[in-house]
Amino acid sequence: MSNVLETIWVKSAAYSTSPAEIDALINAEFAGVDGVVAKYKGSNVTVKDEHAFVIIWESKEKFDAFFAKAPSGALASKLDGPPTIYSIPLAGADYKKTLSAPIVSFSYSTPKEGVTTETVAPLVEKLFSLQESVKASHGLIRGALVEKPKTYLTLSGWESSEAHHASITAEGVAPVLQELRSYIGEQEVKDVKLTSF
Repeated sequence: MSNVLETIWVKSAAYSTSPAEIDALINAEFAGVDGVVAKYKGSNVTVKDEHAFVIIWESKEKFDAFFAKAPSGALASKLDGPPTIYSIPLAGADYKKTLSAPIVSFSYSTPKEGVTTETVAPLVEKLFSLQESVKASHGLIRGALVEKPKTYLTLSGWESSEAHHASITAEGVAPVLQELRSYIGEQEVKDVKLTSF
């Protein structure tokens, strides 16, 4: 049974101004919940009032059981809209090194219509190999979203946002990345400073 990594994105001015109050509500939501392995939180470094939460679950079944119940009205009232929730199976991937990095990049990518996994898989593997060899890298995690199977989430850990952006132009990486981007229809990248909670 594979662990599941869940990402929750919320817009909340209340969280930006009163994080301790909202953290108490979040901790109350998760109190006594069966199946939570680890929890991380952070804020988007470029988008004001956008916050990320990453929950590691023992299994998809535990994840589903938690979301079968409605969240408390107290927490929902502190959000500026509904949360965006996605999950990927970890399939044995070690998440700790990546999620503990000073900066974690979340990249959601959807291939263009007609592009198959077999087409991009060699480029992705080559890119990952190159990125993992970069000194400032803290590892990578990747998987297809359970909720949108044609979209992939890549989480990469970095020493800093600058190190992440510098890696894109590193020798050997730029041409592979350029070729890979030719197959991508949609992509969204967000950098976050995560902490365990």
